[in-house]
Amino acid sequence: MNYIIEQSQYKRELSRNQYRDFIKYIDDNYEEMYGNKVSYTVRKDGDNFIVTLSQNSVIDFDDIFK
Repeated sequence: MNYIIEQSQYKRELSRNQYRDFIKYIDDNYEEMYGNKVSYTVRKDGDNFIVTLSQNSVIDFDDIFK
């Protein structure tokens, strides 16, 4: 898989509203994420949030923001 495509699949810069949607998804799907050992990191960058999901075969940003 192309590294750049892989990065966009697991790393995104989110606006404040997108970050709220991301957190809601995490809250709603906590058991599935915990059970599949999916983790994430968040770094604030100005008004935006850089969110990185652990590489996994269960979930990616396309699933979260469909």
